[in-house]
This record gives sequence, structure tokens and C-alpha cells, in this order.
Amino acid sequence: MLQSLRTVLFTSAALLSITTAQTSPINPQLVGTWSTKSHQVFTGPGFYDPVNEKMFEPSLTGFSYSFTADGFYEEAYYRAISNPTTPQCPQGIMQWQHGTYVQAANGSLLLTPFAVDGRQLLSNPCSYQNAIYTRYNQSELFLKYAVFIDPYHGVLRLDLYEFDGSPLNPMYIAYSPPEMLPTQTLNPTTASATGGAKATGKTKSKRGLFEEYDEPMNKNVLGKRNEPIHADQWWWVGVGMTAIGGYKISENRIPHPYKSERVDTKDEEIFHSGGDGLLSNAPDYCQILAILLNNGKSPTTHAHIFQASTIDQMFTNQIPDWETKYAAAGYPISPPDLVSLALKDGLPVKERQGWGLNFLLEGGNLQRGSAPGLTNCLWGIHREKGVGGMLLSQILPFGDLAVTPLRIDVTGKLSSGDQING
Repeated sequence: MLQSLRTVLFTSAALLSITTAQTSPINPQLVGTWSTKSHQVFTGPGFYDPVNEKMFEPSLTGFSYSFTADGFYEEAYYRAISNPTTPQCPQGIMQWQHGTYVQAANGSLLLTPFAVDGRQLLSNPCSYQNAIYTRYNQSELFLKYAVFIDPYHGVLRLDLYEFDGSPLNPMYIAYSPPEMLPTQTLNPTTASATGGAKATGKTKSKRGLFEEYDEPMNKNVLGKRNEPIHADQWWWVGVGMTAIGGYKISENRIPHPYKSERVDTKDEEIFHSGGDGLLSNAPDYCQILAILLNNGKSPTTHAHIFQASTIDQMFTNQIPDWETKYAAAGYPISPPDLVSLALKDGLPVKERQGWGLNFLLEGGNLQRGSAPGLTNCLWGIHREKGVGGMLLSQILPFGDLAVTPLRIDVTGKLSSGDQING
């Protein structure tokens, strides 16, 4: 058994040696600092201070990698570790290391850290009063990688695949040139009389391999909840924030909330809102419609998401004095280049109308609700007939004639309670 293990280790070492020997030029697209979607974890002095031996806790979890054109790298990780058996005792871990990397002829990346420089900070507040600070040294092999323009966010994206082919969370370009600490050994050590590692430098002369921080590392992010969160309360917050919407006070439209052009925009030039930039997809939206049709209960999990009285209140007319007049009022406050001229005088009104909580109510009992979106989107449900559906598009202006026939068809099926296919 021992001999077999030695053979495996020897073979692995030989393969790594072959990989490093058969290298190819570094891809210039790889150069830069990359960070995951939280956009809070970055390499460099903002994460680790090697002089004072301090690690700085980000506000959100994530990780970051930086690569230079001359073969150096740096990485920073901040993870939350769940505890299913004791949910009130989560853990947090921060890891930092840097070193050199090579790109093999087969496209894989081999990262070799400076062995004595890596640091790890582990927090387990339910077991230890203080976080545990240690050295960290872990070589990494990425089977392959890909750099491309993300089709959704419109920015450079880096996908790394671990040695077994499993992908890491995607990262997006944050800095170019990269934000890194000096690409050299920052905390050299000398062998002590007993053969162990001995820290050098005045500020670290008494430090051993382990040391403790005074406060739990995850005291800010992993705090315990003292009060339960009521879904109904957050629903009203979401309704209000979405209703406000977001609009940039400028002649130029915002191309996308995640595009890099917004980074340099002055804060006072943007009207901020909770609804701007929230992302989802059609199946998730349809799950919400199904919950509304089922009086607040999920038809798949049977969990009660909202109280039935909440749904009833949403479908109660909030403007009884304006019935049948809302849709016919026109759209004078909308930017003219975003709305079709065909809608300037409003929509024809053929039946009773009202306004629920953030959507139009129609029909004799006002139990048919719908709401449009600026890019010719539409959702709607018929509570009395148990039918719901939505139309998604990215076409401007609102009311575009190319989308109108499909919109009329969807609206007609919702009004009649027919099944919507496609």
C-alpha cells in the first residue's frame, strides 16, 4: 500500500515536471486582476498587508486572481463555510498566496506559490474566541481556461477549470494592469536549529507558525439573525423599489447596468433604485406568477410564500375614482424616443380597468393583472381562470409595431383564459 502511494506521488510529480517543461507563451488576454461577481474581493494590498501581517475582511465573499505578462500570479479567497448540523455556527476563511505560473503547451496553467509567503485566516466563532492565523501553501493546476467577452454583461470574463475539469465561478476583469503586491518573496525565512521555519524581520521576530486575531474574522458578514424575516414585508419593499425604476439623467442611455461604462459615472448623475439591475429569467418569473395564481402558495414545494390576504390586496383597485381612465391617459412623461408615437394618445379602453399594487387591473371583477416593460415585455395572470404567462423581448421603442401582433395575441389569450404555448 505504501509502495503504491509512493508510485502515485512519483508519477504525479513527473507529470508536473513534464507540464512545466513543455510551456507555451503567456496569453496576453490573461494579464490583469480578475474578480468574481460580488466585486468585493481583490488581490493586492487591500486584502493582505505583509509588513504588519494583517488580512482585511471584504464585505462579501468571493475570490480574485491576478496574472502578469512575465509569469507571476497572486490570488485572494474569502469563503463562508456553512454548518448544516449547527446553522448558527458558520465559519469563514481567508486565503492569500502569490508566486509564479506557466502555461503548458496543452493550455493548462500551473501555479507554484512562494512557499513561505501564503497566509490563511480561519474563523470558527462557536469553537474559538479568536481566529487562527497560519501559513498557507497550495500549488494549483488548472486544466484549461477561457477569456472572452461575456455575452450578458459585455465585459471580459475569465473561466478557470480545475484539474478535474470542474469550473470555478466566473471572474470578470477588474484592473489592467493587475493590482498586486510585489512579485517576490515578501517574508523570507531561515532554518532554525531544530530544522523548523523561523520568521524574520522586527515586526515578526516573535511570531510562530500560528497566531490569533482579537476578533472573529467573519464578525461583519456572518452575523446571526435575531429576528425572522417576513416575506410579505420584503415583497412590499420590492414592489416599491421596482415601481420607482432607474433612469440616468443624461442624453446617453445606460447600455447595461453591469457594463464598465457605469464605473466612472459620477454618483450624483445617477438616480439609484432597487429595481435597476436585478436579474432573473423566464422560468423564475413564471414561478412567481404561479405563486400569485395559487394564492401565495408554491405549487411545486407547497410552501406558503405569501399570505392569501396579501395577494387579495394586490388585486384590489387602489384608484377607484380613476376606473377606465388609467390606460387612456397617454404617456406624456416618457422620453419620446423610447415610446412609439402610436401610444401618445393612450390605449383604447374596452372594459373596466383599475390599478392594483404596481400593475394594471382589468375585467369585470378586476382580477386580471398585467404589467408591461419598457423593452416590450409583458406579464399577466387571470386569477379567475388560473392562467398566467409572459412575453420577453429586448426591442425599443415601447409599442414597436414589429412586436405588437405577438403582444396582442398574448394579451388576448390571457384575457380569454386560453393556454399560452411557446
